[in-house]
Amino acid sequence: MVLPATEFLRSHGTSRVADQIVAALYEAGVRTVFGVPGGAISAVYDALMDEPRIRVINANHETTAVYAAAAYARATGSLGVVLVTSGPGVTNAMTGIASAFCDGLPVLVMGGEVARKNYGRGALQEGSPYHLNLVSVLRYITKLSAEVITAEQAIFTLRKAMATCMSGRKGPAFLSVPLDIQGTKTATPRLAHQAQSRFSVEEGAVEAAAHMLLTGERPIVIAGSGTRWGQGAAALKSFAERFNVPVATTPKAKGVFPESHPLSLGVYGLGGHPAAIEYLRKGVDTLIAVGTSLGDMATNSWSADLAPANFIQVDIDSAQIGRNYAAGIGLVGDAGEVMNRLAALAPAVLPPRKMPRHELFTEPEQLGTPGPIKPQRALWELQRLLPASTIFTCDIGDHTMFALHYLKIEAPDAFYLQSGLGGMGSGVAAAIGVKLAHPDRPVVAVCGDGTIQMSAMDLSLAATERLNIIYCVLNDNRYGMVEAGHKAIYGRTPDFKVSLNVAELTRALGADVQVVEHPDELLALGTRRLLNHRGPLVIDVRVDPNEKMPRLARFDAIKKDIGAVAPAAPPVVDVPLEPIPGFPTGVNRGGWQ
Repeated sequence: MVLPATEFLRSHGTSRVADQIVAALYEAGVRTVFGVPGGAISAVYDALMDEPRIRVINANHETTAVYAAAAYARATGSLGVVLVTSGPGVTNAMTGIASAFCDGLPVLVMGGEVARKNYGRGALQEGSPYHLNLVSVLRYITKLSAEVITAEQAIFTLRKAMATCMSGRKGPAFLSVPLDIQGTKTATPRLAHQAQSRFSVEEGAVEAAAHMLLTGERPIVIAGSGTRWGQGAAALKSFAERFNVPVATTPKAKGVFPESHPLSLGVYGLGGHPAAIEYLRKGVDTLIAVGTSLGDMATNSWSADLAPANFIQVDIDSAQIGRNYAAGIGLVGDAGEVMNRLAALAPAVLPPRKMPRHELFTEPEQLGTPGPIKPQRALWELQRLLPASTIFTCDIGDHTMFALHYLKIEAPDAFYLQSGLGGMGSGVAAAIGVKLAHPDRPVVAVCGDGTIQMSAMDLSLAATERLNIIYCVLNDNRYGMVEAGHKAIYGRTPDFKVSLNVAELTRALGADVQVVEHPDELLALGTRRLLNHRGPLVIDVRVDPNEKMPRLARFDAIKKDIGAVAPAAPPVVDVPLEPIPGFPTGVNRGGWQ
């Protein structure tokens, strides 16, 4: 009988470093590894053959592997692991690593390296300190970037990297493991301790924050994606209900507070809702920001409406406190722990607060008129067919705003957006990681035709692994957000068409395909058609290309930033916004000026 790697190592005094790495990963709870194989990482792949309890997902590109591993980590609350070869294997992974760094997602990337005796000699794909020096390059986009120097040191460095990924503000780590070290046999090391991060928040600061909230007449919570970890979402809900405080989420945190809850203001910022905009524009006296870095997309380009007299900021990373808005009180710690401590200080009875109605631009079900289907109508039809347990991943583009605004999300783990870096293709690959983490739940990737043009090969991986993922492609045959931005900033735009037959391409990659062009066609498919198939299902939704969300405040900010160098001819023309049916006048429309 062949023993799994962990049992094998217990019965042998020495073993390959590659086998020790696999055993250490399993003991740390890793059950799925993503990557792209290559010669310099081959010993670890060989060792994985002796550990059948770890599933190996071979992606088609290294950044896809990291995107998927990051989503898997987010969905499971555990560590994502990626294996890549040396040189281009590592550089190909860098966009995914940077995305995980910006979004605070724990991904350990292990890159193979050429044998140490070949350092500096121009070996194929060398990334050593004597050539590309990739360990140093990656220090700027990781919490830890290191090279394994000796075989005896390997497992200790690996455990340090795993602990670093998962501690404090989570994030990626990179380990470079030379091929000769992977194959070296050495005594199996044993560690006598485990490292953990703990935070202690001053009781007086917590009490002062509670006093601000109790004495404020118009308080608000801005909840970020940091509240998704651990007990953060449950603690946020308990806190909001006990203090009777309305909650708006950042785009990335959509759903962390139930959007049907009476205290919900929906999303603020990109794709945001008028309820949140209106509440803030009427003035707030106390704001508590929880688990958010308060970046561009989360704040409607750093709106002054988010700067009340009393500002409380809760974050596990002290560097975020006061970074974008001056904080009167900064509480550094786990969002769940801090919010639970605040909730415990709420009195038994609170005066009621008047909440605005949670409005949408238009009711999508009313958009059933003849003609091309509109994006919001397509999302409304799709969500009507799917169970409440469905998880949505969202890619980057025009469709992002429609998804943020029109999908109604109730569960904290039901929406996933990697917007820290905003890389196209992230949502397509993320669906793979989420589906592997939750095989029994429906998973939908909302994306655009530009996304498919850039990352279609990910559908081949989904087909190979027989992952039942729905890819809802809002297809307008162009890079819609880019064209809208150029038009808003310069008064004109180049033609950014996407000349791609989405249906034919994705069918060739192994996906089942359904074309939708008009209202009610998606509804007519029925739930069984969407859920009862093996492998990916692509819904090519050929949407009305003239249907646009209102202009981004970010466009205005860019226009202001480049005003001094804007072309003199033809003159820049500011295009007036068209009125939107059902939307109240005089309101900053969902995060846009």
